[in-house]
Amino acid sequence: MISLTMALIHISIADSNTYVIHEVYVFNLNGEITDLTYEELQNALQLAESTPNSALLIILETPGGELDAALNIVSSIENSKIPVIGFVYPTAHMRGLRARLSLCLLP
Repeated sequence: MISLTMALIHISIADSNTYVIHEVYVFNLNGEITDLTYEELQNALQLAESTPNSALLIILETPGGELDAALNIVSSIENSKIPVIGFVYPTAHMRGLRARLSLCLLP
């Protein structure tokens, strides 16, 4: 499910750049990670990237799933043109961890 949340958020980045976010799109990644999950995330990223001054919040609650799909999700997050913010529920496991780590390690 993709929903739009209106917000004004200031995100400071280490190199002194500042982003002003006016719209935050929320993507709920619940359940097992599959190719469909990857496609849904791609759609959410495209929608958020088409909106000026936006970010994507991924709420991640997954036990894991298909490795290829998880790696594709990581790649999408790493190549995103907008800030991607991750919130992880404690029940996320194994392959979900790869996606979690990509959210934590992005510059």
